[in-house]
Amino acid sequence: MGKIKENTTYKEGDVVVYGSQGICRITGTEKMRVGGKSTVYFILNPVYRKNSKIFVPSDNEKLMEKMHSVIEKDEIDELIRNAAEDTSEWIENDAERKDFFKSALASGDRGKIINVIKTIRLHKTEREDSGKRLHQSDEAFLKEAEALIYEEFAVVLGIEPVKVLDYIMDEISKL
Repeated sequence: MGKIKENTTYKEGDVVVYGSQGICRITGTEKMRVGGKSTVYFILNPVYRKNSKIFVPSDNEKLMEKMHSVIEKDEIDELIRNAAEDTSEWIENDAERKDFFKSALASGDRGKIINVIKTIRLHKTEREDSGKRLHQSDEAFLKEAEALIYEEFAVVLGIEPVKVLDYIMDEISKL
């Protein structure tokens, strides 16, 4: 569990995850002619970035593979349970760590993304306890990972993204 589900039967009003853009609502479709070819495009509006609009050609398999249905609440609860049990080790080599984080985020695997969040947050706490700051690149990975997970969880749970960490911590305390 945790891997993003494939679904190619989307319709107007559906809420989806679109790659690193995060949570989007499908607001319609539009037939457009690009490069001499007429194609139907899905029109996506990012839920948490109001002034953006994304056009996804329905006949472009690679771009369509970036669009996935959001998960269910029971899947969130399972991801939280699994994250509580997972052990994560900090990768000391900067280049290896960046590659690992980048790969985890690109995979779309929610379990891996949550592991990135957990790993960086634990390391951040250790650094702060010794009077140091987190490296800027690690902070950027944390921000991106949290946006991907917190936005999706927030939509499913009906809460604001800033409340998701509290929800996760509360659920972990019940384990």
